[in-house]
Amino acid sequence: MKAPLFLLVIITSLSCKGQSIFSVLHLNEERDVHAGVPKVISETRIFYNSNGTERKKELTEFDHFGLPASKKFIDEDGRTASMVTYKYDSVKRVILESNLSEFIVRFPTERVQTIYQYNGSKSPIRIQYLNTNGDTLTDVLLKNDSLGLPIELQLFEPVGNLIGFETASYIPKENRAIVSVGNNQGKILSTDTMNISFKDAYMFNRRDVSYNEKGDVIFAQSSWPDGSLHYSEYEYTYDEVGNWTDQKTFEVTYKSNGKKNRKLKSKFKREIQYWAK
Repeated sequence: MKAPLFLLVIITSLSCKGQSIFSVLHLNEERDVHAGVPKVISETRIFYNSNGTERKKELTEFDHFGLPASKKFIDEDGRTASMVTYKYDSVKRVILESNLSEFIVRFPTERVQTIYQYNGSKSPIRIQYLNTNGDTLTDVLLKNDSLGLPIELQLFEPVGNLIGFETASYIPKENRAIVSVGNNQGKILSTDTMNISFKDAYMFNRRDVSYNEKGDVIFAQSSWPDGSLHYSEYEYTYDEVGNWTDQKTFEVTYKSNGKKNRKLKSKFKREIQYWAK
């Protein structure tokens, strides 16, 4: 049974970057490296699918504090398609502002500036998306609990027009968040669970995910909406600092005799330069 179009619109709107509790939870979670202070990370991503091979490249530059200063998205011809620059509070290590420049894009956006407001925690209390004229196009209001975790999100677009909301409760000892999505009439449309932290996820016992000694995922099991189970395995190569430079993802299927087949689905390669190791 397909979900109603209105429900899909609400969930899609709330799931956009910076517009969901999921993205807010991981907004200031630093997961680029395990050790060292990165200066530049050049990452090439190759995806293998039924339509062929898809390549993507990103170039991230960091300030002396190891916080992202800019990120370039490079197309297959080596041209910079778009670039995002960031401003941070380097003491609290939280993002304050991002600005988008688009050069070669198929679907340009009007939301070129994002501003984050805080009240002391690492989770913002307000996120605003602005156009080139400085007009607010989307307004996101948040409430946080005593631990600084977001417990309510309201999405307004345009300003003053409530599209939908999310609420969350937490089980910190299990690293689990329970998030519900609702419409502008107050009706709950869906409920799901997610990690509070990806960075610390390896510290918690999960039967559906396994990690290596560095805290990187090496096995994951997922359940699709039709009830079927899907399995993935991951392999890494690390540099002398302990950060991965190659990551391979395999889709795993099992035969009736217990043997498994692995199909390469993606390959990521990183070149990392450091301010300090």
